[in-house]
Amino acid sequence: MLSRFLPPRNSLARRTLALVALRIAVIVAVASVIAFWHIKDTFQDETLAALERYSDERRARESTVFDAAQVSLDNLARGLERRLAPAGPGAAEVPFEALFQRRPDGTWRTARSLFDAHGISGFIGKHVEINPSLKQAISAAYDLLTEMGPAADGLFPNTYVVFPENALLVRWPGHAIALDSADWELFGKLSLAHQDRAGGVTVIDDTPPSLPDQAQRWSDLYFDYEINDWMVSGVMPVVMDGVHRGSVGHDILLTDLLARLTSDTFPDSYNVLMTAAPALMAHPDFMEAVHAAGEPLPIDRIDHPQLKRISILAMGQRERGGVLRDRDSGDYVAVSRLAGPGWYLLTVFPAQVIDKAASSMALLILGLGLAALIFELFALNYALGREVTRPLKSFADTVDRVARGDLQARISDRQRQELRPLADAFNRMVVELDRREKAVGERNEALEILNRRLEQELEERTRAQSELAKHRELNALLDNMEQGVLFLDKNLKSRLANKAYMRMWHRPDDYYDRPRDLRGEIEDSRAAGFYHVPDETWDAYVDARIEGIKAGPVAAQEMRRADGSVLIYECVALPDGGRMLTYFDVSRLKAAEARLQSTYSGMEAAMDGMAILNDKDRYIYVNQAHARIYGFETPPTFWAGIGGNFMPPTNWPASSGTSSRKWRPRGAGAARRWGAGWTAVSSPRKFPWR
Repeated sequence: MLSRFLPPRNSLARRTLALVALRIAVIVAVASVIAFWHIKDTFQDETLAALERYSDERRARESTVFDAAQVSLDNLARGLERRLAPAGPGAAEVPFEALFQRRPDGTWRTARSLFDAHGISGFIGKHVEINPSLKQAISAAYDLLTEMGPAADGLFPNTYVVFPENALLVRWPGHAIALDSADWELFGKLSLAHQDRAGGVTVIDDTPPSLPDQAQRWSDLYFDYEINDWMVSGVMPVVMDGVHRGSVGHDILLTDLLARLTSDTFPDSYNVLMTAAPALMAHPDFMEAVHAAGEPLPIDRIDHPQLKRISILAMGQRERGGVLRDRDSGDYVAVSRLAGPGWYLLTVFPAQVIDKAASSMALLILGLGLAALIFELFALNYALGREVTRPLKSFADTVDRVARGDLQARISDRQRQELRPLADAFNRMVVELDRREKAVGERNEALEILNRRLEQELEERTRAQSELAKHRELNALLDNMEQGVLFLDKNLKSRLANKAYMRMWHRPDDYYDRPRDLRGEIEDSRAAGFYHVPDETWDAYVDARIEGIKAGPVAAQEMRRADGSVLIYECVALPDGGRMLTYFDVSRLKAAEARLQSTYSGMEAAMDGMAILNDKDRYIYVNQAHARIYGFETPPTFWAGIGGNFMPPTNWPASSGTSSRKWRPRGAGAARRWGAGWTAVSSPRKFPWR
């Protein structure tokens, strides 16, 4: 049927049609290849130039707050220097005594009224020597915060001054951090005043600290759970005459910056923010992991080869910046550094975007060429084009779209009867492929979600097993102690008690299956008969016990229970606000002490002379009767005259007879009373001598 619409075989028309088609096809193919490479090079140059401009503009935009912080810190540092200079504005208007008050725990805190009036709170650690230099510095810092602090409220959440003596003064409207936080919770801010620190813990001793560089320093990114925001701290030391007087600082909130980096990007690209460590701060695929860690993730611990490669590229650039290329993936990376902490801002642009755009243009040219070819063939042979070429071209275009991934493409059902069965079969095939593609995509997405959940559960289980092992070791240690130990939380509710404590206070095994209130503990002990406090004073006694525990450490003291036992009781304050109570049963020691006292009293009252010697043959005890036997009125005069040693045989007094000998101690006291203390002995081996 089709042959009757074509020119006759070996006809000139048919050969001409074939030659024209071949020539046009070659021209279109060559033009498409040339257009592809030309468009690719042009689009690549334009895209990379735009990417570099975007990187520079983004760096300038995100560095604004850090630039402002650097200027503000410099102004604050100069302001503090002027107020501390001997020839400066003079003494501070508000003296130290009007700012700080001593707390029962040994720390110094500012008054609540100071925070209500100016949003300023302050803290001085325990064991800090409050000398005139520190007082002057704190007063000058207060003047600085009241005068210059309000100007920075619009840009930064707070302004503070930290001192190397372990002191802090901060203006933070709405957050009384130095009043409400424990001293160990403030070590993060206090450590900013020290150049050398380990693990974020500030150690205060008698060794003079090394002077910090007189330049601005920036902390690592961290998540502040009190205000629920990402934050970075910048400080600038103030060094005068070789003495580090303090450091001024700002905190900068970064949640909005991190959100912009992951949402506002260059077309078809994504942004990455990392520290110079290098550690990851922002990445569209790792934000949940960064939030979970609460700090930047070290790059070498992340299983992402491309991320490791681009971090190496960024570290190699340092201050130069520019657009680099990852040789393994072919992607382009625009590198720039933010002002202040010097973080690296990377914009990753996939290379396949350029290839895809160039391919689309080349395919467009190719399509136009094929359309021209079809038009030429139609002009030469309209009937052939109408009856065969156009349906086949439509069929070929649809197949090409499906090959490129367009599974919504369909062959029109208005085909000639000869092509309709093939079109229907092809359409059914595409429908089935579309269904299977969607099913595979849904399964892959479900598997990916399940995989992430399994990884999180495995990590949580590993962490829980580690914590359980630590608890088992702690319980084993506590259960083998003779001391009774009870741990309380900051609300004075029981958290843990060892076996010795439960035996000591007759607690059943299931007593601590739920938290117990301290007052309830004491009431249960009273019900068990351990207290002999009268009813009329019982409530006052319990209140005093609880207030003493709340106030802080309680020194070791003796406690006598109604059952006759004697305990040594002590309370220790824990860093998290809880308390540890310890009880040691000394009843047997007290009983032994009473027996010894009774024996001692009997020996003192005895009419017979009694003495005790050690293994060196020296007196260690004599009673009153023993001293008088040897001619001394009291044991002290005996020790003065005798000295405590036995007499050697060469000093024995002369005596008649061989069955007994007379002996005496040597000394002036004995000489005055010769023979007063003589005693007959048989075969004497040792005698007292001086």
